[in-house]
Amino acid sequence: MEDTGTALAPLIPWGVTGAFVAETLQVSTGEFFLYAPMTYLGIIFALIYIFSGIGITKVQENKGE
Repeated sequence: MEDTGTALAPLIPWGVTGAFVAETLQVSTGEFFLYAPMTYLGIIFALIYIFSGIGITKVQENKGE
């Protein structure tokens, strides 16, 4: 949810973040898309992590020692 919610917000033109970015930079969100790879690459890397199984695992503590 974090990968899509926060990172993708500047590319949605009817949202507050998208409207702010478009007005501040004086460009449309379509033009901004090419220069903001972090907005969509986060989603692509998240999908790679999901399908490959790469991630952080919780270490099991031994209570008997």
